[in-house]
Amino acid sequence: MPPLSLIGNPALLDQALIGLLCSRRVPPPLEEHALAWARSARDLRFPVVGGFLSPVERGCLEVLLQGTQPVVVCLARGLAATRIPARWRTPLDRGRLLLVSPFADDVVELSAATADARNRLVASLARELVVPHAAPGGHLIRLLRDAIAAGKTVHSFDHPANRPLLRVGARF
Repeated sequence: MPPLSLIGNPALLDQALIGLLCSRRVPPPLEEHALAWARSARDLRFPVVGGFLSPVERGCLEVLLQGTQPVVVCLARGLAATRIPARWRTPLDRGRLLLVSPFADDVVELSAATADARNRLVASLARELVVPHAAPGGHLIRLLRDAIAAGKTVHSFDHPANRPLLRVGARF
């Protein structure tokens, strides 16, 4: 793993983190399952790591930030290019939010390559992964296949659109 740049409480990396990854486009029933999972994770105080860039991931982050559990946000660019949203200030100040980047400060543009590297960082930091949906044939499916081959457990939701996840070894 490359050296990481951090803003926030680095001790959060010592938690048994649950990774959240999701494709950009998600069937509506799976969006609801993802938000219900986020509410449960928040209420049970599960520490969560994710990139929180896709619409479903962002919705889950909003739910998680209402709780008290640790949250680690992995960025797909350098930290110098990051403007910290006001709603993140309190969790940062309370030591329950950590921003992590594997990129140099001069990496300011999001690309498919930086998003893939960010998602691989999420997978490497997580004890296990929750994936509400991964589009067939996309980068995320390939990453999950690698994560499962490396011994990572991947959980998803039972829905016909998630059959490709089942084929690569995810559990419903």
